[in-house]
Amino acid sequence: MRARTPRFVVYRDNALWKARELALYFEAMSKALKEKNPQLFLCPDMTQWGYFLNIYGRQQADGYPDAYVVSCQHSMMRVMNEGRPLVGGIYWGRYIYNDIYAQLTPAEMIGTMTACGMDGYTCYGMNGLDDGGVLNRMEPDFLKSLTAGNRWCAEVIARRKGVRTKEIALLFPTEMALFEPYEVGNNKIRRLDLLGWYRLCCDLGYQVDVISSHEIEKGALAAYKVLIVAANDCYGTLEKGESEERIREWVQEGGVLFHGPDDALVRSCFGIAGERCEKIPCRYDKTIIPQGESFCRYRDGIAVSDYVDGSCCR
Repeated sequence: MRARTPRFVVYRDNALWKARELALYFEAMSKALKEKNPQLFLCPDMTQWGYFLNIYGRQQADGYPDAYVVSCQHSMMRVMNEGRPLVGGIYWGRYIYNDIYAQLTPAEMIGTMTACGMDGYTCYGMNGLDDGGVLNRMEPDFLKSLTAGNRWCAEVIARRKGVRTKEIALLFPTEMALFEPYEVGNNKIRRLDLLGWYRLCCDLGYQVDVISSHEIEKGALAAYKVLIVAANDCYGTLEKGESEERIREWVQEGGVLFHGPDDALVRSCFGIAGERCEKIPCRYDKTIIPQGESFCRYRDGIAVSDYVDGSCCR
């Protein structure tokens, strides 16, 4: 991939072509349907499964319910639809390996979508034969929670005023999402890096928007104080000169950028390159055992945290 071999270029170009065809399909269908009936409400449904549901073949996903997933994915949708009414989406169904609703209730999921700025939501799962749609057979506790969540959603949306505060932007790894299949080694942990950053910021009380390089090229960084670059081992497979220039200007004007180890964007944009190393505990007030699939040292700069061997800064 990094060498951009002919095989990879063909694979990349095919993926870009499919993405473009999908956009053209929605554009053409929207125009055709509106001409047929201007009263139609159109809502593109681009994916059935979420970005964080890591399923490859018949290998089973973790299946652990996490409200941050609902929040993070709807944050992506909110940013992509800036300035327009936005409808969220969810599928109500059973999960054969885990009783997810015993740990995360419908009311919590609906509340999360509402707090993310949705102007409403659409769902499916009622009496469906194709995908386990058994809403009519769900337990009374589930239905009670669903009713409470819907009522709360309607009340809150009617009371919302003003615009959402912008504090932290989290860069979505577009290239990795488009080009890297699930079966590539450590793909799962790289995908979850985005969610880990999002969870951390939310737990600290910050407002977080998941943005892409498209928003950066349009000048969106001016509204944020912090930019976090999530893991993206496919960065560099596309030219990003304009977005990198915007990031450099933003940092020079006082913007704060966080990134992970051996990050390709930071290396390309600022010339900051780390040295790959083995997993070593580090010191930050106390000894910490870091987790992840990539570790490196930095010879230059001010050390905020050292590895326990004291050899280099982290």
